[in-house]
Amino acid sequence: MATGGLAAETSQPFVSFSRSRNWYANREANGDLTYDNVIHAMKTGVDAGLFEEDRARQGAHLDEVPRQSRFRATPLLIERLGDARFEHLRPASSIIMRDEAGVTVAIPDTERAQRIRKEADGLNEWLSGMRVEVSPDASPEDWQRSRHHLRARKVKDGVETWACALPTPSPEIVRIFGRGRFDCHGRLYGWWQSLPKDRRAELLINGELTVEPDFAMLHPTLLYAMVGATMPRDVYDTGEHERDHGKLALNIGINAKGGLKGAVDALMWRDGWTGTRTYTQGLVDAIAELNAPIAGFLGSDAGVRLMGIDSAMAVEVMKRCRKADIACLPVHDSFRVAAKSGNQVTAIMADVLDATFTRISSGTSTTKRQIILQVPRAGAAALAASPPVPAPVGAPAPSAASPAPRSLPWDPALRLDAMIAYQIGCARAEMAQDRRQGLYTSWTELEAAARRIAKSVCADENATGIRAFPIRIVPDRLGDTKKASPKLGRSRKVNLSQGKGRRPRVTPTEARA
Repeated sequence: MATGGLAAETSQPFVSFSRSRNWYANREANGDLTYDNVIHAMKTGVDAGLFEEDRARQGAHLDEVPRQSRFRATPLLIERLGDARFEHLRPASSIIMRDEAGVTVAIPDTERAQRIRKEADGLNEWLSGMRVEVSPDASPEDWQRSRHHLRARKVKDGVETWACALPTPSPEIVRIFGRGRFDCHGRLYGWWQSLPKDRRAELLINGELTVEPDFAMLHPTLLYAMVGATMPRDVYDTGEHERDHGKLALNIGINAKGGLKGAVDALMWRDGWTGTRTYTQGLVDAIAELNAPIAGFLGSDAGVRLMGIDSAMAVEVMKRCRKADIACLPVHDSFRVAAKSGNQVTAIMADVLDATFTRISSGTSTTKRQIILQVPRAGAAALAASPPVPAPVGAPAPSAASPAPRSLPWDPALRLDAMIAYQIGCARAEMAQDRRQGLYTSWTELEAAARRIAKSVCADENATGIRAFPIRIVPDRLGDTKKASPKLGRSRKVNLSQGKGRRPRVTPTEARA
């Protein structure tokens, strides 16, 4: 009844629910919302004239246009509820796992799951101490309030729409993973994300005006780093099409399946898209040509794993903000913070981006990274770009003349063989650990990634003349087992910056150098 009453305050009064007993299995987090209770309550409500049910046939959720049973509150229920207010109950879990079909499934009982849940619970505990409200200076024409909801006005291309949000007594997030894996999706969701960007700019955090630093072109930037290529200044501007269309084509294409054709199909099916098939095909081809190094990711369904990367970045940014005592609301790849802390949060984001580049980059990328600070200006968000962050280690520096060849204390070919063997060993250990946690990854992909990492690290070593790993970890040739001999009664000293790992561990400052 509460769900039906809340939905009746919005423009989408219907609430979907399942009539399949299997759907309710292994869902302890649902509490009393068991199959027997829901079906019995629905029948009782319909008989009493409180619910209007629209029942779907069995198996309709598998149709090309899926349907699920749904219901809505009748005028009688709305009248009976009157001015009653509902008590907010926090979700039973701060993390949710969904399968390929988007259906919620049980979260595996593993150490990794416990760590992620503890991490999200800690963020919610921190967020609960914040106060979020609409600025009293905001125009009443842009906001509407009901008993429970907050409606915000948005005008785009002359068309007015209203977004509806259900504020909670204190800010809270839930982290939602997909494909039954912890490396897919994983983004953080909170009620403020339902508001248009212009309206979010009118929110106050603890009574203070706010700004929203943003990672510019994040997913394309991550892809260029992965392949080690130079990114164009604007990955969306083809020079022949509207930039907004280019942005849609690239981002939708990265999330689509089926190659370039799948990218075109996904764009054609997008709500509100008015371009012809010929125009859309030309747009996708132009975007693929502009972004040739990453064109293979169009129609590759890479978006869900990129979201896994950016969600981990968001969690790290929030943890650092908590440590710095900066109130922060996540908005996927941007963060709503007090205006006085905008520059500090921008620096935190740059550090997190640097660390991510060090982890995923092939070592030859010259991609430039930008943090964009979104500031409201005359009813719209003004974009002010900060200076680009320097390229990661391995990026070629411009020079007037080529340097003389460097004399190396090792044979590059032999050291590459040893590096490949070491990285493949790390990959095997990583695969074994994943399998203990119920995750299965293709060995072919892991081996290929290990070889790429080995070649990248050796290229850096040959360019600098400095070993990334000491010879006691990666010898200069296979079969060379030289090791330092510790003195009797003393433990061998460990250099933390050169510990074991897929890549040498460096600080963000060293990574930017």
